[in-house]
Amino acid sequence: MAAYVRGWVLRGIADLINKLGGDAHLYEARFRLPLHRADAGELNIPAAPLIRLLEVCAEDLDCADFGIRLGLAQGRDPIGPIAAGIQAGTFGEALAAAVPYMNMLHPALALEFQRTPKGPRLAYLTQVPRPGIARQFEEWCLAINLQVIRHLVGNNVRFRGVYFSHAALLAADFYARVFGCPVRFSQGSFGVDYFAGDMARPTREHNTEMKAIAVDYIGKIAEPSQLAFEEQMDAWIRKLLPQGRCQLEAIAQEHCVSVRTLQRRLEEKGLVFEKLVDDVRREHAALYLGDRVLRMSQVAALLGYVEQSSFSHAFKRWYGTTPSAWRKAR
Repeated sequence: MAAYVRGWVLRGIADLINKLGGDAHLYEARFRLPLHRADAGELNIPAAPLIRLLEVCAEDLDCADFGIRLGLAQGRDPIGPIAAGIQAGTFGEALAAAVPYMNMLHPALALEFQRTPKGPRLAYLTQVPRPGIARQFEEWCLAINLQVIRHLVGNNVRFRGVYFSHAALLAADFYARVFGCPVRFSQGSFGVDYFAGDMARPTREHNTEMKAIAVDYIGKIAEPSQLAFEEQMDAWIRKLLPQGRCQLEAIAQEHCVSVRTLQRRLEEKGLVFEKLVDDVRREHAALYLGDRVLRMSQVAALLGYVEQSSFSHAFKRWYGTTPSAWRKAR
């Protein structure tokens, strides 16, 4: 079970469900998640049912901002001891330290700290094969990011922007109020943009003894979390398709191996690269078409097609109808 998160993420979910009029025990049984277990922190929680739980709660409880409400209510709880392990002199140092710890303890997510021409970016990649609709999960992740920043530096750091892979679930001004910055939707991925000048801002806590204890603890509870090879390929395909560079050469470069080595590993596992890409495109085509804000040309581009006609032909092969007819029927 490689695509997991740690049990700290479950804190407060039962309380929010009950507060909104639901019965947390029923959801606990339905999704087989220990929502009421007090010592669940060190447990490995499969991410797939968690993603589905957040979506179902939002729908059942008529709460379109369920993920955001949950993240804001949880504060820094979901990252567990990482909050103490990333104590540093500046916000930039703390952020850089957080990424490897998050990837180590929550391997269902891959975080990447990027330097862009406009400023630093924290890019998220969900490493759950075929995650399906994950809108609440994305919004929950970025709400937690916001709360962790407030813990580290108070209100002295602001987001330069946030972006989501899905369409807005609520009015744009709601998101602007929550995150305090411009928010972009239907981007094919999700993450946070920061101001470069904020990286040097001092943090509120820098206790070296506490940090050492937390880092030692993280090292003891961390487990080798190697994703299965097919899961790795699925994650890289989903990452590179919107960038228009989903080729074996690009994935081999990301893995620091030769194309020949990557091809050999695919053959050993009985996998065909073109089939993996086709499967991801098929699933995401339906998800993107459900976002009526996206034009057909945008959907095609997010799926890595240069020509819209190529997307239309592929879609008809998958679903037996055209993309426009499929969208009209729903």
